[in-house]
Amino acid sequence: MQIRKYENGDVPAILKAWDSATRLAHPFLEEDFLAQERRNIPELYLPNAETWVTEVDGEVVDFIALLGNE
Repeated sequence: MQIRKYENGDVPAILKAWDSATRLAHPFLEEDFLAQERRNIPELYLPNAETWVTEVDGEVVDFIALLGNE
């Protein structure tokens, strides 16, 4: 396992991890909302956040993105 800073090429894996966790934790969210957030992650959140990913066997499996104190 390795923890490293996010790179632009990590976006597909980050979106996959986000989608899986979000659907599990928030099954009540509407598809329209999820689609908009999927666009917001690479366009709005990641460029403005301090983001780290976890790799296992060279594959990104998890991430954390911090916007200030959140």
